[in-house]
Amino acid sequence: MSSIHQYLDECNSHDTTVREQAELFLSSQREANFTNYCSVLCTALRCEQEEPHLRRLAAILLKNSIQLLDLSAKPLWISLSDTDRTDIRTTCFQLISHNNDHVSGGATQVLATIGSIEITRNMSNFVNDLVQAFDQSETQARQNILRCLGFICEDSTNNELDRYSNSLLICILHGLHESQHLPVRVAGGEALLVSLDFASENMLIKDQRDAIFAVIFEMCRDIQHPDLQKLGFECLLQVVCSYYEHLEQYIKDIFHLTNTALSIRNSGENENQKVVNGELAKMGMSVWYLIGQKETEIAEKESSIAMDNERDQTDQLQSESKNYLKAAAPQLVTTILEILCEIDEDLYSPEEDCLIDTSTNVLAFISSLMGDELHQVVVPFVQQLFFATEWQKKDAAIRVVTAISSGTSPEILIPYLDAFLPAALSLYQSHNHVIRYSLLSLIQSISHNSITSLAKQTEVILQILLAALNDENSTISQKACSTVEEIGSVAAELYKDDDEDDGGEGPLPREPTNFTSPFIAVLFDPLLAKAQNFESTSAQFASVAWSALLHLVEGSALDAVPLITARVSEVINNFVPVMDRFAVTIDAELQQGQVLSQFSDEQITQISCAVSFVGVSLPLISPITPQLDQEIFDFAILALNLHDAIVTEDALLLLDSIAKQEAAAFLGDNRLPLCFDFLTQTIAMTEYENIVANSLNVIGTIVRSCGTNTLPQVLNLLEPVLDQIEVGCRIVPTLPNYSCPECPFQPKENVTIPPLSQFSVNNLADFVGIVSDYSLFASSSVFGSLPRIMWMMARLACSLAFDSPHCTSDSLDNLRSHALTCISSLLQALNDLKETSQQDNNEELFKTMGTILIQQSANVTNVIQTLILFDSDPQLMAQLSSENEVGLDTTVSLLELISDVAVVYEKDAKVFLNTALIRGFVKKMLHDDEADVRNAAKGTRKSLKKAEIDRL
Repeated sequence: MSSIHQYLDECNSHDTTVREQAELFLSSQREANFTNYCSVLCTALRCEQEEPHLRRLAAILLKNSIQLLDLSAKPLWISLSDTDRTDIRTTCFQLISHNNDHVSGGATQVLATIGSIEITRNMSNFVNDLVQAFDQSETQARQNILRCLGFICEDSTNNELDRYSNSLLICILHGLHESQHLPVRVAGGEALLVSLDFASENMLIKDQRDAIFAVIFEMCRDIQHPDLQKLGFECLLQVVCSYYEHLEQYIKDIFHLTNTALSIRNSGENENQKVVNGELAKMGMSVWYLIGQKETEIAEKESSIAMDNERDQTDQLQSESKNYLKAAAPQLVTTILEILCEIDEDLYSPEEDCLIDTSTNVLAFISSLMGDELHQVVVPFVQQLFFATEWQKKDAAIRVVTAISSGTSPEILIPYLDAFLPAALSLYQSHNHVIRYSLLSLIQSISHNSITSLAKQTEVILQILLAALNDENSTISQKACSTVEEIGSVAAELYKDDDEDDGGEGPLPREPTNFTSPFIAVLFDPLLAKAQNFESTSAQFASVAWSALLHLVEGSALDAVPLITARVSEVINNFVPVMDRFAVTIDAELQQGQVLSQFSDEQITQISCAVSFVGVSLPLISPITPQLDQEIFDFAILALNLHDAIVTEDALLLLDSIAKQEAAAFLGDNRLPLCFDFLTQTIAMTEYENIVANSLNVIGTIVRSCGTNTLPQVLNLLEPVLDQIEVGCRIVPTLPNYSCPECPFQPKENVTIPPLSQFSVNNLADFVGIVSDYSLFASSSVFGSLPRIMWMMARLACSLAFDSPHCTSDSLDNLRSHALTCISSLLQALNDLKETSQQDNNEELFKTMGTILIQQSANVTNVIQTLILFDSDPQLMAQLSSENEVGLDTTVSLLELISDVAVVYEKDAKVFLNTALIRGFVKKMLHDDEADVRNAAKGTRKSLKKAEIDRL
């Protein structure tokens, strides 16, 4: 590559052909000899005779190359020898002080990439090397070292920089506090902003915390340097968001800084200064937005726990809130009222984050925290503003009422709205788009906070919404859709399942009519017309319209069913021709082995929404005619034939809804085999977690709804997943005190099985639930597959964190709990059959059941003891990461399994449960902090006593 200059120059060519040929050549050289390729680029980077912009290009090519991954998913940087890596690293360290920005900037980017790679793999003390170089460098190098640290912080994940946080922050603060050169300070501010995520340990130490806040406050007050001042406020937003618990000592300074920023929002010597001050004011109000968001979350937690009568936890949660927003409210409310009156019709856009909307949201938070107290303060101002001649003040009054509706008690809010709404709504037709938008926001708010007041104004509100849907201003028409969506969602909440197992009463029955009925009668067809608009320019609006329709359907009463039923048939008839054309094309491509056609985003959205609409509407249609039943089933199958992930996800939900509504239909007309053909494909789409989850939901519904006739097909469908878990199972390594039983069968030959890591933990938990259901419904037919099912459940119950998507401690806890529950279900089913066979004098079956129970006792006991050791054995706990701790759900399920074993095996349970390990575990759980655990332990103690294990 002696002619590297030529190829670098051609890579910058305006001629596309020349540029692409040069890039292709360089790519071929990289693949042919990576070491030589990097060496040549490094030489070009340090060559003083080369043009600066080409040296920068060499740096970019080098940076991009070393972070490429090899076949083992390792960066190619690691494949270089120590000598080559040192040469590149040394070159870049030397060039970060270069007086040309192209050269020094390129070297900085290469260094940052090297740092990100080496820090992730603990290959060097790269951050410490940079910090040491900072102390020994001049201005240009210091600026680039700070930029490099910032780049590394941006790329870092999984707490990789925690061990460097001290040296990192000292270096950044030093650059910010002591340097007199603005570029160095700006680079320091940018680095500080991205490094604050790693400062949690530093925030615990007062001196370090003081230093961080001091430099942030200093930047916020630096009015001579707007870029640095804006960075200061961005850092302030970050610490408020991440470190609320440490703000008490600094809240007065924060209040003064934000108050100053808000007071100069409209001032400035020139237009540029006015823009900067406006941005600072918006960030100043955003600080109080974040504080309000945090304190509202705390208040909601307190309220929820208080309702559960857990006063001890309530006291603990109350201490978390410092009530900063409530203390600042007197000054903030006055400022907010002033800001709301300053709205500019030409500049305001609700689609952009602006001071007006942030201020309204802060006022809503204040209302949530102060309640009726704020209502009494602002109502006189609302009256004054609303009856002023300026439209801006009328708009401000509407926004204030919208904000305070979230926190005012119903007994005060409803009479006030009854008086305010008629006059406010009358403004819709005669004013500009700003007031129209504000009125729609008001309707949306009161539908959530005071549906009684909305119902009294239904006729007027319907006229407004109908006009808004057809408004030429797309922002207004989309806002109308979201307002209708909110009205539907309020009603839908009434019909959502209340978990009866948790003391709920289950879903409410559909009423003959409710407050959504007039909205459906007037708005359903206009919304549907906009939803089915296939023009690409209307795609976003169509999506919002579909969402409004779905919520209206979910919240509808019985009098809306005829209209909804008719529209379901209409939607199917409208979409089937379009989907048929796609399906024919895809089928031809599959037969020819071609890459499948890609639909446009608009087409996917439309089809997906239509499928969802049919699925949500189906439970309401009763009785369903045979013709419509067949149309809906064919529609679901057609959607699956499109082989698109998004559409497939919704089609499976529709299929599940069909199975729930008319299970018997699956047993006729070859529907069940057809469904199983598709489910065999979709359950293997492990890269799509929701598709696998929805597939399992359908299988579960079939098991529960279609009777035992389907069980052989279900097991055939599940066997490939069993094989995947059995062959790919790398979850439980060899652990002390645990011997994993060998697999009791051989997997099928010539089966391509993806590794277990491709399954999400949540999918595995869903799968365990299906196996559990299968075991309960299968009765005696389960015994042929019992050894493999018990073996698999034992493995999953004792699983450790592994490289599966979303493998968090919570999801692992859920998986283990499901597996333990499945083992309990299997034992109970076996015991029930044993008792039934005894009652029926079936001696052969009775002996068979007894033998199987004894055979499985060792496996079950092994699981119990292993999980107890996970939580109690110091040697084992030292080997395991924190993600593998036994969670709350697993602990409860483990106690329930011990109880079930004691019940199923009766006096024989003494043989394997009467151990110091198990007795000690149960005794310890009797005094656990969690009420659920204590209650489960009490039940287990009773069962153990009945089994004559009473030394607790």
